[in-house]
Amino acid sequence: MQNHNPADNTDTENPITQATAGAIIESVPASRRVRVAKDGSGNFTTINDAVKNAPLNQNAYFLIYVDEGKYEEYVLISSDRAYLILAGAGEGKTIITGNRSTGTGWGTYYSSTVAVEAENFIGFNLTIENTAGPENSQAVALRTSASFSAFDQCTILGFQDTLFVHIGYQFFRQCTIAGTIDFIFGYSSVVFQNCIFILRQPLEGQSNVITASGRNCTTDLTGISIHMSSIMSAPELKNTTVSYLGRPWGNYARSAFLLSNFKASIDPSRWYIMNGSPADVEFGEFDNSGLGTRASVLGNNGTLDHKLDRNSAYQFTVDRMLMGGNWIGNMTVPYTKGLFP
Repeated sequence: MQNHNPADNTDTENPITQATAGAIIESVPASRRVRVAKDGSGNFTTINDAVKNAPLNQNAYFLIYVDEGKYEEYVLISSDRAYLILAGAGEGKTIITGNRSTGTGWGTYYSSTVAVEAENFIGFNLTIENTAGPENSQAVALRTSASFSAFDQCTILGFQDTLFVHIGYQFFRQCTIAGTIDFIFGYSSVVFQNCIFILRQPLEGQSNVITASGRNCTTDLTGISIHMSSIMSAPELKNTTVSYLGRPWGNYARSAFLLSNFKASIDPSRWYIMNGSPADVEFGEFDNSGLGTRASVLGNNGTLDHKLDRNSAYQFTVDRMLMGGNWIGNMTVPYTKGLFP
């Protein structure tokens, strides 16, 4: 990791918040809290009933706390439920699970176990999973379709198309995301910080692809940024399975890995081209470490893995991609504004 130089004006005013999402949860008054418990000891026994009874069109947070347990339901946070917090008892303790998929007729968009369409949503201490398996093709665990969503200490599990960052501005902090093909994909402007990405075993003959940006315009500032994170292999991943950092879902795809550590093997070409040409996409890396990282490599598919300089890498920070990040701070979710904490 490079040392931060305070004189470098590309990375000034770069605070990291010290609170957690729990701080804003504690500030929600009792009159704006409900509890979901499968045993009937709370206000509701299902998450959906709690969401349906949340106040409409609010500008102050409403908390739904979900007790430990496995909740087999498909949760929709509709656009009229802004300022909603969905908080669990911890990753692996509060589990929302589903198995819809393209293979069973749901299509990608409607396969999601949890869908967030309301602005200013916070997800905290949850596990969200889609258990359809690699044989059922696209199967979304979480779809985010609104701006100003933040997820703190959540686990998101699936195989192909695990996390659909559909549209808007989104931030993920200290989350674990597991999948196979295009398991982070969409049109959003999204930053992941201090997250863990786990490469699972796809079907025989398939390759893993972490990111699939759907950016369709050169002036669009959307894209996928993996920042200060770890990329790992699931125990079952075969050493013959080829894995890539990403591929373009749109002709002007934009993705970068910054200051991240690789404990999983990535193909030497790094990126896989699906549409467009190397001139059309913005793929890059900055100061990564671990297995197979290198400054710049021309792969067999003709793509160039760009070694980003500090100025170029800064374009993939919270400051540039998420409107400066003040809205994240208002949620008391920790974040780093620039390149370095």
